[in-house]
Amino acid sequence: MKNSKKPKPPQQPKHEIRTTIQGSKLEVREQNGSKKLAGYAVVFNSPTDIGDFTEIIAPGSFTRTLREDDQVLLRDHKSELLLGRVSAGTLKLTQDGDVGLWFEVTLPNTALGQDTYENVRLNNLQGCSFGFLVRHDTWTQDSSGRLTRVIDDVLCVEVT
Repeated sequence: MKNSKKPKPPQQPKHEIRTTIQGSKLEVREQNGSKKLAGYAVVFNSPTDIGDFTEIIAPGSFTRTLREDDQVLLRDHKSELLLGRVSAGTLKLTQDGDVGLWFEVTLPNTALGQDTYENVRLNNLQGCSFGFLVRHDTWTQDSSGRLTRVIDDVLCVEVT
């Protein structure tokens, strides 16, 4: 009798979250009566120790997602704490050369928008993070056995 194994279904990419504290350069400003936040949600070529491996987000890795997908800006990665959306025109995302993914959001005139603005202004909130799925990455291993993952194509779901 032959031993037949069931084929495994292809793995779905998993939703990942990364934090950017160093280099976020968060700014607050008022413009034409609106409160705005801006800064870097991602800093390129900044090695991050994930534990089992080091990860680097490559310049240009957001080209496809910025062209094809609709991103949101959330507070604390919670969909009910929505602060802006690209398709609504309240969130702008751009790749800033080899520096990173820059965002600018016009905050809603809500308690959440006001609280977020004030906490960034007071430096209580100091960094950003983003949620994504990997479309393409490359893995290498150095002579000591340490793995490095370079992500060069992401599907950016949200910045926080």
